[in-house]
Amino acid sequence: MKRLDTDTLKTLLRRKAIGGAIVLYGEEDYLKNLSAGRVISAYVEEAARSFDFTELFQELDIGRLRDLTMALPMLSEKRVVLLRDPDIYAGGDEQAESLARLIAELPEECVLIFLFINQPLSFEQPKGRPDRKVARALKVFADANVVSCDRLPPDKAEVWITSLLAEKGVAIERRTARKLAEICAGDMYAIKNNADILAASGEKAVTEAMLSAVTYNTVEEDSFRLADAIADGRYADAYSILDELASTKADPREFMPTVISGFVAMYRVAVARDKTGSWAPLEGKFSYVKSNYPLKRAAARLKGRPTEYFRKAALLCVNAERRLKRDFAGYEVYYELIGGLAALGEKE
Repeated sequence: MKRLDTDTLKTLLRRKAIGGAIVLYGEEDYLKNLSAGRVISAYVEEAARSFDFTELFQELDIGRLRDLTMALPMLSEKRVVLLRDPDIYAGGDEQAESLARLIAELPEECVLIFLFINQPLSFEQPKGRPDRKVARALKVFADANVVSCDRLPPDKAEVWITSLLAEKGVAIERRTARKLAEICAGDMYAIKNNADILAASGEKAVTEAMLSAVTYNTVEEDSFRLADAIADGRYADAYSILDELASTKADPREFMPTVISGFVAMYRVAVARDKTGSWAPLEGKFSYVKSNYPLKRAAARLKGRPTEYFRKAALLCVNAERRLKRDFAGYEVYYELIGGLAALGEKE
């Protein structure tokens, strides 16, 4: 296994000095998607994509994958196959061994990209009892190039923001660039979106005063990320996303109804894990069953009417959930919930 960072991958791709299997994982989705695009562009021109590029979504059929990787490229130097969020843990040891063998035996004419966006992946064994999923990942990708796509540190974020705006003919001081990165919580998609908005202002330079109009403009996107995390059973990720929203939005009244409903869905999971099955902790106060929930910290940051609004909105969701008896079986209840949230916003 060769461990790389995104800068090293970029350098190797310029010389076309990397091939085989390339695994893109980590916390920064922007870098993962950007790196995947760089690999594809390095080996397959746009006009040849329909012949020499194949993209698969979550599918992990070893037989079909072997056929794709063994086929010779028609118009390009290499054939590129991209797998988005393949579940390497679903099959047994035999499937893991088959996939590891396929990676080890990849022909020179093929590049196989594993892109992990929603599927968590780790190569670091925790102390104490070994993690079976980590062991599986280490086994499957023993002969792969593993690229960690991490969040940019503050100094690199400053340089990146400066270059983004410079490309559009707009200047920004390093201190102001760092402030923009902080407002966007380091999220590269949010940084780029806001940099584009600032560049479109018509000003020749971005000042710190201009940042007052900048917000973390990914609430809608994070709402869908939250829903996906809940649906996939990644509750730790879901709590983290909601905690991030609470810390980057000063007033929870700005949360979309889907975010509030997502909170209740997660709370329902917490209650289900609690043997009493009681809703009392939520109805009595804005707190959580167990102290290790990240949102307990967020609750302390939300004071006064915003907290009261959030609590009341959550209770509306709880009542709707009760009427549905934990089964999403009636649209009228959902419509009444949205109406109640809207009315609550008007009263506040």
